[in-house]
Amino acid sequence: MRLSPAALSQTNTNYSQEKHRCEYLHSKLAHIKRLIAEYDQRQLQAPRGRRSRAPARPAHLTG
Repeated sequence: MRLSPAALSQTNTNYSQEKHRCEYLHSKLAHIKRLIAEYDQRQLQAPRGRRSRAPARPAHLTG
């Protein structure tokens, strides 16, 4: 099956846009993963008493 020049051009445009979007999202994911790794590393290096914890639940919400 052969595509007309117009269809081929449209396909190339869509492919190019989708490839660019994929590269952007991949970069964004890599950045988030780096932030998580840095956070985890800081948590391991922090003294035991200084590690952040989840906030305590208010007494009226504990059952």
